[in-house]
Amino acid sequence: MTRIPVLLWSLPFVALQACCLKPVVVTGGEGPTANGVQAETAMSVNKLGDATVLTVTYNDMSAQAAVQFTQTSRTTQAGATLMGWSYSTDMGQTWTYGGRVQPNNQWPIIWGDPGITHSVRDQRYVFIANLALPQAKLAAIAPNGTISGPMTSGGACISRSVDGGKLFSLYQCVQTKEVNSNGDFYDGGNMASDGSGNIYAGWVNVQTSTIHIYRAAGEGAQFQKLPNPFPAGTAGGHPRLRVDLDTGNLFVMALGMGGELLLARWNGAAWSATWHTGLFAQGSVCIATDGSSSCAGTPVLRTALQFSFDVGSFGKANDHIRVLFTRGSAVNQRLYIAGGLCSLAQMQCGYVPQWGTGEGAADKKDSSFNPLIRAHRTPEMIQNSEASLWMGSHETYTPANGKLTFAMGGVAMNQSPNNPPAFIYFAIFSLANRVVCADNRGYWGDYDDLQALGASVSGQSILFGRTYTNSEPNCNYRWAFTSSPAHVGFTGP
Repeated sequence: MTRIPVLLWSLPFVALQACCLKPVVVTGGEGPTANGVQAETAMSVNKLGDATVLTVTYNDMSAQAAVQFTQTSRTTQAGATLMGWSYSTDMGQTWTYGGRVQPNNQWPIIWGDPGITHSVRDQRYVFIANLALPQAKLAAIAPNGTISGPMTSGGACISRSVDGGKLFSLYQCVQTKEVNSNGDFYDGGNMASDGSGNIYAGWVNVQTSTIHIYRAAGEGAQFQKLPNPFPAGTAGGHPRLRVDLDTGNLFVMALGMGGELLLARWNGAAWSATWHTGLFAQGSVCIATDGSSSCAGTPVLRTALQFSFDVGSFGKANDHIRVLFTRGSAVNQRLYIAGGLCSLAQMQCGYVPQWGTGEGAADKKDSSFNPLIRAHRTPEMIQNSEASLWMGSHETYTPANGKLTFAMGGVAMNQSPNNPPAFIYFAIFSLANRVVCADNRGYWGDYDDLQALGASVSGQSILFGRTYTNSEPNCNYRWAFTSSPAHVGFTGP
């Protein structure tokens, strides 16, 4: 038997470990985050010798004087910050609220869309990125110092931890002035790191439909903007960054203006030509009460990030890049998850429907969205030249009961010399019938995160953890710009 089937069939054992996952409260409860909303998460698993620190960052709308809500409005002033985080030192069984990183005079508002990464080389260093508004732009758009309603940005700010993700302080803010002299409107946010100490951060410049990538060439270096990975005006939405740890190459994926997923690879000196994957994803849409894709009226929730990818072992055929992404059905007007597989050697991608939820027939009512995928290899797997273990996750809204299910499963393939590959999705874990409590815009956190936590106690399987928005046990109210309750949850061992 070859190693790939062994790895493939090891997934049910992973399932036996994952079946014991349970919902864990990260924010809310009786602590300082009880009053306010925390949602839209990014997670880092930081190894410090024999110890592990899990850090989750999120949009932290816990009570603060600089942000005020009524049923119909929101006002924001200097001093507002959404850069909150919590950490765990017991593999996610319990969590400690870290607080919020405070802005400064030059950048008086820090406004969410979190990204996070640790330095692969030295995991004492953990970085969080958020959108931010500089003083010059605040003064230009709100001379009285108060912004009413929707927020804009004029760049982004990055904070750093030097203790493995427990404490953070403001490190550096970045911006461009290609369109707005006070700072272009950035959106999204994602981060990655390689084994040489390079730290990467990326956003979309909404005003030019261009992805901007920054690099710090070391844990203590300043972030500098790299050349653009895609031609100007060709990409939008939140970019996603992943590093191939076999080669140190950075990969950036973004949603092209026509819905095609685009890839670019940074080899440390230059970007590759844009790789048109031939995979097409749905843009940002909302889900109506009946499960259809519609933003009319007061939607149940809105969906933003519609794709996720990761890079597996570079030397293994068909283990290079796997993708999960959302598509919209013309048959039933529902969202569904599709899968894709990309080979770096051939620079080609193809659809893998077995990894998705399926489009369904005309009578389908449920909608699935928010796909996540992660590859993981232990040091032993790398030493033995084994392929990666892959885990996927998504959410499904069921209009029959108005609730949501978070699902997790192995994204696997089995390939033998004389047979075509068999693509398999192993359903491992689901957190069913969860309360949805978005604000009247449909906002309930635009994305979550999925990470490998490491080996189980027995060492025979890999545990994965997922963050999500938790509105249990009931939705108390939905206002124009906030709702209650909405906190951060975690599926922990």
